[in-house]
Amino acid sequence: MCDVIDNITKTIKTLFIPMQQIKRLNQGHFYLLRNIVMGETIRITEKTMVMDCSPFPIPMALEKEYINPPTLTVTEALASPIKRRINAVGTLAEASDVLHTEFSRRKILKISNNTDELTIKLWGQQSDLQLPQVGSDVSVSAIIVAQYAGRKEANSSSSTTISEIVDEHPFQGEIDAITFDRQEASIVLKDDVDNVYNVDTHSLQEIFPDLEFKPDVQVVGTRRGTKIISLKQLIQKD
Repeated sequence: MCDVIDNITKTIKTLFIPMQQIKRLNQGHFYLLRNIVMGETIRITEKTMVMDCSPFPIPMALEKEYINPPTLTVTEALASPIKRRINAVGTLAEASDVLHTEFSRRKILKISNNTDELTIKLWGQQSDLQLPQVGSDVSVSAIIVAQYAGRKEANSSSSTTISEIVDEHPFQGEIDAITFDRQEASIVLKDDVDNVYNVDTHSLQEIFPDLEFKPDVQVVGTRRGTKIISLKQLIQKD
């Protein structure tokens, strides 16, 4: 799998190559491909004819965006035109197992912010990328905006990587709901009901010693993604 420039659409696409054809292609060379499977990606088959050809001009804007794609939020990514190459940042909400078909393998991720969710499909070798834990803030680089079944999503490229954003964010609010477990508990904040935050049970038990919910409890702390790093009750002075 590699990234190529499609001279017809002037876009960057992922090219899937059978093992027996890999030695035919060299980085930086120009080729005419016949009998291929063309869509959002390009797939070479056993029947594909690979021919050397003359160079064609490469738009500078396309080259610049390939080398340094813009970093967008989930909402901005969903508003981007299809075929655009981007980086996307958000909270890792879901990750599937590797899914196999006769001709491909993929892993499906979902990253989110407080309002929107972006599905990202990791194809081929990229399906083996090591992922941070669900709930971590992540940056997914070099993905291609696509549309499937009427919905915006994104596909991996051969240069896609995933990294955890380790910055901690302060927060403050009123606890709207809680649940306790032996190892880890969860809370929902009144002004942020779309997110469930994980916190160790001991920290929450210092605020709710009887392990029972009480209303009107204000807290302050720091979080990394949906994982709470520190949590304290905010005592209101009369």
